Amino acid sequence: MSTQRTYLPIRENEIILRAMCQRDVIWAALLDHMVFPDPWGSDAFAQEVENRHAFYFVLEHLHPETLPAERRPLFSALLGVVGLREELARNGQHYGHITNLVIHPAWQGQGLGRRLLQQALITARRRTLAYLMLEVYTTNERAIALYESEGFTIEQKLPRYYSSGADAYLMTKPLPDGGPTEPAIAPCRRERERPSLFGEPHAAP
Repeated sequence: MSTQRTYLPIRENEIILRAMCQRDVIWAALLDHMVFPDPWGSDAFAQEVENRHAFYFVLEHLHPETLPAERRPLFSALLGVVGLREELARNGQHYGHITNLVIHPAWQGQGLGRRLLQQALITARRRTLAYLMLEVYTTNERAIALYESEGFTIEQKLPRYYSSGADAYLMTKPLPDGGPTEPAIAPCRRERERPSLFGEPHAAP
C-alpha cells in the first residue's frame, strides 16, 4: 500500500490479520473508546469472542516499538477490529450483522478499514449468508463512502439510534455477490499460523 502524507509505508511483515482472542477484548474496548462516543465495553467484546455465531478479526502491528510516538498504539499493538455476527431473519434467512469496524485514529485513511471489511465479506460468503447489514453514524462520511464502495446501500435513517442521541443509517448489501472467499482466517484456538495483511502466514511466537 502506498504512503499518504506523513504516513509510514505498510510492509507485509509489520501487520497481521488474525482472529480476535479473549486477550484482545480489553484493548479492543479501549480502541473503541478512542474513536466512538458510544463505545462497546470489554464485556460485550468478550461475549462476542465466545459466540460461535460471531466472527471477529483484528489487525496487529508486530513491532510497535519501532514506530514514532505519534503512530504507536497507546494500549496494545492492535490497530483495528471488525466484527460479524450471523443472525436469523424472521423469514428464515441467515444474514450477517457487521457490529463493529474501528481503526486506530493514527492509522485511518490507509486502507486498513477496507481490509477488515473485506475479511468480514469473505467470512459472510463462506457462511453463504443471504445479505449483510450494519449501522453507521450519519455524520461518518468516510465510513459511509467505504461501505458504499463495497456495495452497501442506505436503507433508512434510524433517529437517535445511539445512546448519545446520534442518528444512524441502516445499510445493507445483498449476497452472494461473486466476491472472493479467500483467505480464510483460522479461529483463535487454532492460532499456530497468523496470516499477514496480504494473506501470507506468519508463524505465531
